[in-house]
Amino acid sequence: GPLLERDFLLHEVSRHTRVIEIMAKKRPLPLPLAKALSRGLSELLQGLTEHTPEEHRRLIQAAVQYYVENDDDEHDLESPTGLDDDAEVFVAVADALDRHDLVYEVAEHLS
Repeated sequence: GPLLERDFLLHEVSRHTRVIEIMAKKRPLPLPLAKALSRGLSELLQGLTEHTPEEHRRLIQAAVQYYVENDDDEHDLESPTGLDDDAEVFVAVADALDRHDLVYEVAEHLS
């Protein structure tokens, strides 16, 4: 698919995190993990420049799209482990981009 604008993707990340924050008041959702994912994805997005290789942009975009899509392998809003698959995708992408600092921040929230 086409490469999407960085600002659009940043907005999508914060929108999805806000939904999880609201839902977490009513059911057991992994809010600390959602916030760590949101920070990590936002940091990857904010690091994009015109010199970022397209392959890296596509990896970051894929991780964002996986996070903001509720109905992935395990529905994000249905269970306490609903973000584990999103986190695994993020960890794989951050690892591929040598952002081990971000890997650690997200991985510490995984059981």
